[in-house]
Amino acid sequence: MQNIRIVLDQTSHGGNIGAVARAMKNMDLYHLYLVNPKDYPSEDATARSSGADDILRNAQIFSSLKDAVADCQYVIGASARARELSLPTITPREFANDTLALMNINIACVFGNERVGLENRQLALCNKQLIIPTQEKFSSLNLAMAVQIVCYELYTAHQFDQKHAITATDESATSGEKESLVEFIEELATEVKFSNPGQPKKLSVRIRQIVSKSNFTSSEVSLMRGFLKNFKK
Repeated sequence: MQNIRIVLDQTSHGGNIGAVARAMKNMDLYHLYLVNPKDYPSEDATARSSGADDILRNAQIFSSLKDAVADCQYVIGASARARELSLPTITPREFANDTLALMNINIACVFGNERVGLENRQLALCNKQLIIPTQEKFSSLNLAMAVQIVCYELYTAHQFDQKHAITATDESATSGEKESLVEFIEELATEVKFSNPGQPKKLSVRIRQIVSKSNFTSSEVSLMRGFLKNFKK
């Protein structure tokens, strides 16, 4: 599972980062990416990691989620809330089974801030929305619990179902390559006055969502950029 990373976006409490590190190490996952953590590094994080301080030491820190997943071809965003701009949804078990067929690409599972979770602009960087099934009347999970569930499903799938694993053969486009295409489309939309000046972000989110949930390969992204460049000329 060396190609799978857990990404925490704007985590508020250092102790939660430590608890996540512990949950990851329990399930043989070691790549922790932190985006603008509010309280890190911290003694609380080390204490709550309960011996998983190696994961904390090796954690990579980024200033934006876009940068944290730029080299990933498959990005999942964990959020229980229904969205206006919906993504395909997936359970932790379905996600774990997906990863068996994607052994040679970079995969990220993203978790948002403890209080507000992931916003639409963050989910728009993802291919799918991960939802952990719970009973409706009491569906709230804390951050470390949610990560533990996902990590458990990943560990179980990879430990007991490796005989079914296959290697992806196509060169799936990375999140960074898709983001570059999105930014080019945004510029073009502004130039041809297709973008609404009053609500430019709404179009941006929709474009990003369409591109992010596609199955573009790197060569297909290059083809689209080449076509649009000539169109722009």
